[in-house]
Amino acid sequence: MKLYVDTGRDETDRMAECALRELSDASGVLAVCRADSKIPADATHAVVICRSDDYLTSSVHSALSEKFGGAYGYIRYPISLPLLIRTVREITRVKNAPAEGFTFDRETRTVTKSGASAVLSEKEADLFSLLLSSAGKPISREDLRECLWQSTDGTNVPDVYVSYLRRKLTPILGEGFIVNVRGAGYMLREN
Repeated sequence: MKLYVDTGRDETDRMAECALRELSDASGVLAVCRADSKIPADATHAVVICRSDDYLTSSVHSALSEKFGGAYGYIRYPISLPLLIRTVREITRVKNAPAEGFTFDRETRTVTKSGASAVLSEKEADLFSLLLSSAGKPISREDLRECLWQSTDGTNVPDVYVSYLRRKLTPILGEGFIVNVRGAGYMLREN
């Protein structure tokens, strides 16, 4: 994969490039840019780094969502390299590819299986995306707090959102699709 990185800080650019080298076997052109940067015309995937949630209501966000669809994501400053890597892994997967008999449309935040569907909130969708991208490896509560809520305090917010996901998705995906691995965190059940 060809890589463009412009985070606005040279040190962060170097760290992001190093962190993303492991994904170089994916095809296409990935742009990791600030919200005010110009995305290269040949980009096939894009991750935008924004400073606030105001970006989500901007015309730039709408245009990129329309242009890239599922091959587009965003993260907020401060940049978390684990979140950046997970976001890139997510957008480089084939959009709506069925996994375990269900589909997840990140753009509409909809999980569908056998005709039944559920629409997730933005945070629920972010959490579900992270769990999908972890490829059968547990994600600790601390990593979830840092990646999704930019927090390092000991709150139980990840546990609360896992319970929201379970409540919404159990009728569609069945009992036990999110597994709590004692001392390690949460992951999706492996079949």
